[in-house]
Amino acid sequence: MKFNFSKYHGAGNDFILSNDLFLLNEGESEREKIINLLCDRRLGIGADGFMFLENKAGKELKVYFYNSDGKRGSLCGNGSRCALTFALKSGFINTGSIDFYFWETKFSAGCETDKVKIKMKDIHLKQSTELGFFTDTGSPHLIVEIDLSQSTKDTLLKEALYLRHHPLFKKGGGTNVNFIELHPNDMSKCSVFTFERGVEDFTYACGTGAVAIAAYLAWKRKSGGVYTIISKGGTLEVEIGNYSEILLSDVWLSGPVQKVYEGKVDLEDFLTS
Repeated sequence: MKFNFSKYHGAGNDFILSNDLFLLNEGESEREKIINLLCDRRLGIGADGFMFLENKAGKELKVYFYNSDGKRGSLCGNGSRCALTFALKSGFINTGSIDFYFWETKFSAGCETDKVKIKMKDIHLKQSTELGFFTDTGSPHLIVEIDLSQSTKDTLLKEALYLRHHPLFKKGGGTNVNFIELHPNDMSKCSVFTFERGVEDFTYACGTGAVAIAAYLAWKRKSGGVYTIISKGGTLEVEIGNYSEILLSDVWLSGPVQKVYEGKVDLEDFLTS
């Protein structure tokens, strides 16, 4: 069975995208196995996540997202921007303002040939915990300030695994963890390493993580505005239109998106090799 796909990345956060939907009809365990293998960086295509796009006449575009472990994922900001760029290049949507569904939740976006930005849901600011600042931007995120120059990857990985599975976040299935270092002369800018649940490793960028970090910076500055989040794979921008001490609204995520390549996999050969 032939499976057509494209690979995209948003600031190094990479995804396999396809409008071949037959895998959605597979049993959960079989679909999980196939997606996990396709996302494997040594044995498959390699990606942080996997997205199906459903394009039905007269209906908004719908995006189905799975983490690289093959399990259903929560909101993915960079993945959404990649999916919309894929849809734009495939002729499923036109430039301008559009609505789309990420699973069952409706979102708005602005799509241009060289830029896609996503309007995020309103963010209810959470109080900081003894572990760091925690909030939910469609996916749960913990923000921890550190001195990146004094930290090794092994040290950060050990701490990330501890925090990702901490009992405080058990109810929600664990949390993503963002280690940030503020820019010394600009409180609207910071550098970040994000550990993503479902990938179970550090990724080159994270869209919902960038939004969570911007929320934290807005909370510290008590101000909206444009926030610049610098990750290993590139720079994301988060614009916060309306700020209050408990709620952020009119929040937009933008950044680079790049098509890497497109291809076709014979799943029968792939799964038996």
